Order: sequence, then C-alpha cells, then structure tokens
Amino acid sequence: GVDIAHSLMQRLAVPDEMRERVTFVVRHHLEMVRYFNKFDLGDPEVIEAFAAFTKGHQRLRYLCVHTYCDANGTSPDLWNNHKDDLHRQLFDSTLRVLGGRPARRDPADLRAAHTHLQIPGLSREQIDAHLQALPDRYFSHAGEEEIALHLSMTARYLGQASPDTISLRHPPAIEWRDDLRRSLTIVHLVIKDRSALFARFAGSFAVAGMNILGSRAFTSSEGITIDVFFVESEKGGPADDPRTREA
Repeated sequence: GVDIAHSLMQRLAVPDEMRERVTFVVRHHLEMVRYFNKFDLGDPEVIEAFAAFTKGHQRLRYLCVHTYCDANGTSPDLWNNHKDDLHRQLFDSTLRVLGGRPARRDPADLRAAHTHLQIPGLSREQIDAHLQALPDRYFSHAGEEEIALHLSMTARYLGQASPDTISLRHPPAIEWRDDLRRSLTIVHLVIKDRSALFARFAGSFAVAGMNILGSRAFTSSEGITIDVFFVESEKGGPADDPRTREA
C-alpha cells in the first residue's frame, strides 16, 4: 500500500508534508482500531502512548477520518455505535494530550469529587467507606450516576452481611441498562471476588447468545468485584429479551 501511495503522490505532485501524512496513515491504517479494541481508554498511559505514536494533530485527524472511512467502506457490519464511541473517545483524549493537557489526573481529586453523593438508604459513613474501598482507576472510568448505582448495588448485595462473612454462593446483584443510542445493553454485576469469576460471566453471556463488545472489572479492597459488560443480542442491538436475560 505504501509503495502504491508513493507512486500516486509522485504523479500527482503532492507536497512533501502531505506525502508524509498520507504515508503514515496508509502504513498504520489499523492502529487506531487496534488501540480502541485492545486497550483501556480510561488508562492515561494508553492515551499518552497513542499521542506519542501520532506525534501531531494533523496525523491524528487524518488517521481518525481514514479509520472511519476504511471500516465503513470495507463493510458496514464492521462499524457500530459502540465502536463509534470508542473511536471518538480515543480521538478526543489524544487531541487533548497533544494540545498540552495532561491525561493523568490525581486519583485523590477524582475520588474527592464524589464525596457529596447522596444515596437513599445509605448513610454518609457507608458511602465514604464504599468510596474508599474502590481502586483509584475505577474513578477514571465511572461517572457520578454509575458510581451511585454501584454503591447501591454493593449495599443490596451485602445486605446485613459484611464482605468477610458473605457466602460465595450468594447470588450477585445485577442491573441491566439498555443504551439505545449505542444500540447495546450495559450489564452491571456486583459479587464477591473469586477465581475465574470474569471468565464465568463471559461464558454465561456466550451461552445466552449475547455478543460481548467490551468490559471493565474492578475489585475493592474488601474483595467485592464490580464487573461491567457491554453486550448486544445475537443479531445486534440491545439484549432486551427477558428470556435471554433469565438464561
């Protein structure tokens, strides 16, 4: 591809600066997809690495446009609203870093931003204890609404028990949320951590005929894990069939 591009640009008398950008895009045309499919876009190191890779605003913009056109031109089935969101997130985050804004934020500041949360049925002390038990990286991924949901689910899961005494046989707290804009379903699960737990959940979705588009997993210092799966039905779209969810 690069040799063909060089030949064409020479015939068309494309300026040297433009030739460099086009060559970069042709040589690395799958790199943006690889990043947003494989890596955690909430990790500052990932964004900094991609910014160092592109080395400039124009390269990033060219690669962003080519990634979208290449996928949709190859087959419309290669692109969906979830990938579009990841694509946009990687572009926006990288652009901020290239513009001089740091990708890293102080974990203490991120955690402190949610100390005002008020959740029905939970005291201030309980909320603060749950927040302190969560790992720093959790707050780079979750917004206020999601944090409130997870704290409520954790309290519901534990009930009157403590993280130390709750049985491994205790069923998880589960919430299904359909995201119609992205044409997918977000499944939130809270349960006591154990060996191969994430693999078991992934296998359960597969058996139920759902496609997993993405996932996140966090374990608190108390041994309670919060798993978030982005899934779609077998034919695409939200997994909103009650029979599938019960399976």
